[in-house]
Amino acid sequence: MEMEKGGPERNGTRRGIQSFDIGLSVLEAFVAAQGPLTLTQLGDNLGMPASKLHRYVSSLVSAGFLDQPRRSGAYDLGPRALAVGLAALNRNDFVNRAVSATEELVARTGVTGTIAVWGNYGPTLVRWERGTDALTTALGLGSVMDLFRSATGRIFASYLPEGSVKAFLSSGIGAASGAVTGDGEYGRLDAMRGEIRRIGYACADGEYIPGLYAASAPVLNWQGDVEVAVTLVGRTTAVTDPEGEILPMLVETARNLSVLDPASGN
Repeated sequence: MEMEKGGPERNGTRRGIQSFDIGLSVLEAFVAAQGPLTLTQLGDNLGMPASKLHRYVSSLVSAGFLDQPRRSGAYDLGPRALAVGLAALNRNDFVNRAVSATEELVARTGVTGTIAVWGNYGPTLVRWERGTDALTTALGLGSVMDLFRSATGRIFASYLPEGSVKAFLSSGIGAASGAVTGDGEYGRLDAMRGEIRRIGYACADGEYIPGLYAASAPVLNWQGDVEVAVTLVGRTTAVTDPEGEILPMLVETARNLSVLDPASGN
């Protein structure tokens, strides 16, 4: 097996085994392609000659990580790759990972951070990380956020299956819990839904609580549904400014925690 004596490993920080790194790059290329690839296409994607890639692909086929199900000569991910992916998904604790990431966000930005999940009564706060801004509100752990007026609620309304949101509205639970305050709001959000899913975040500039500005981003599972909403709250528009420093950090954090890209627009 070839050893890389002088160059950095694929993550740019450590030295490693070159052939192993190339094998992982091959697997990543198939994940990114979202479909079968021929050796020629794989070589074009990786910038490597197909003749060199053939032995890596053959080894991965033998190990079950790649498969060649069609006579066209194209390869695709195999059963062992599926097994590894499912094992990783089963061990992916979205909330705990979001807690650690939110703590870091609050430390970096100084603003207050919250984590919300979808509960029986709507978007529910399960974590509150105080920033250096000494923010005080009536909200706390267990608070149910407005589905349409709060940044957190808009994330759930945009990234949960549309049928689930409409069923929740029809049930009347949201009106009773305070998650829905007003008629006709869904039609307005329906117009916003595409934009929120395109940019990967939602904001509320004093609309929910006067004087407070909030930006929220989703942590998505493998089906593209929101598991957790990470929200930053502050007293100035610096929190919601897409050209500033805070909002891009929030969006990047949520993207890194997600299985699928929240800004894919799907």
